[in-house]
Amino acid sequence: ASLIYSLWPGYLKEEKLNWFHDWLNKNKIPLKHCHTSGHAPTFDLQRFANAIKADRLVPIHSFEPDLYPEYFENVEIQNDGKWWTI
Repeated sequence: ASLIYSLWPGYLKEEKLNWFHDWLNKNKIPLKHCHTSGHAPTFDLQRFANAIKADRLVPIHSFEPDLYPEYFENVEIQNDGKWWTI
């Protein structure tokens, strides 16, 4: 087995993850880092939204969700941490 880790590598240096490194080592599981950015440019997001033709678009993990209606149709704003039904 191998673990592919795709988040910012700085998280792995946090002391609270020592148990995780110990577990990987104990189980001889190598960790491969392959960072993928979750920060797509607006143009790419617009192309994606147009391609999937979703009934609604809900901004997730955004610093400025209230700006989405300026760039997209069918936007539904949901608050972080709030459960909602699809």
